[in-house]
Order: sequence, then C-alpha cells, then structure tokens
Amino acid sequence: MRKRNSKTDFVIDLTSLLDVIFIVLLIVMCGQKLLSDDTKEAAAKAEEMIEAADASLRESDALQEYYRQHTEAFENTEQYVRFVDVVAYFDSSTRISDRTVIVTAGIDEGSELVRIPVTAANEAEGYASLQKYLTGIIEEASDGVSVPVILSLNRGDESILYRDETAISNIFEYLASQYDNVFTR
Repeated sequence: MRKRNSKTDFVIDLTSLLDVIFIVLLIVMCGQKLLSDDTKEAAAKAEEMIEAADASLRESDALQEYYRQHTEAFENTEQYVRFVDVVAYFDSSTRISDRTVIVTAGIDEGSELVRIPVTAANEAEGYASLQKYLTGIIEEASDGVSVPVILSLNRGDESILYRDETAISNIFEYLASQYDNVFTR
C-alpha cells in the first residue's frame, strides 16, 4: 500500500508564475523609462525659463546702471544744455540681427526712455524713426531760447555693432548740419 502524502507526489510547476513576474517587471521598467523622459523634458523647460529670467535680470541691471550714470552726469544742467544719450546694443544671447536703440533726453521726471527696435528687416525704418525722434527733441529745445543740444552715442563700446555706430553717427552729422544748436560727442 502506498502512502497518500508522500514527498514524491508533491510537484509545483512555477513556470507560469515566472512568466507573470517577468511581464510585471517589464511593465514597471517601461513605466520608469517614460517617467524619466517626462522628467527630462520638464527639466529642460525649467532650464530655458531660468535662462530667460537671467537674461531679463542682466538687462534690468544694465538699464539701472545706465540710469544711475545718466542722472549723475547731467544733474542740474537741463536749463542750460539739453543732453540726448543714444545707446545702441545687442544681446549676445539672442540673434545679432535683433538690436535695440535706446534714447534718453534729459533727466527730468517726465523724460522717458524710448526704445527703437532695429532688425535686419526694419533697419531703414528704425534709423528713420530715430532721426524723426531726435529732430523732435531738437526742435523742442529750439523753441524760445535756443538751448544747445548735445547728442552722444556709446561709440567704441563692445555692445554696439559697427554698422549701428556708423548709421547713427551719420544721423548725428546730418542733424548737426541742419541745426546750429546741435553738437555731437
């Protein structure tokens, strides 16, 4: 007679269980791969946003320093002389064809900072706009008592392109030849 619970009668087949374990492991690994790809994309977007914020901060700091220097240099001289600063610059982190010309006329509370964008597509229009704006300032200073107008440009600065420096200098020379009270620096 045989024993019913003998050790040889007991057999467990684990092959199907191993298949299930490997399928679950494969699903978990694929999910981790997709999750890490999404994390990399989010990190790249965050890095781009940080770079844009840093560029804005650098521009803001440069403009603040520009205003400080402008105010110190021309305090209490507005009644005798009209100073007009023209600063042309490009941001080295963007395309070199996108430039900005900033015009500051005087240091009064009402004086405004005028930005004129100059790109490869609108270069002639940008310079024409600059000349028109400067002509308006000069004619305003010529009303009543003729006040000397001194036009200055950031010549030789590493932030100005040579072509911008040449074009703006030509505008200055033209205005100086048209008006007796205009001088360039």
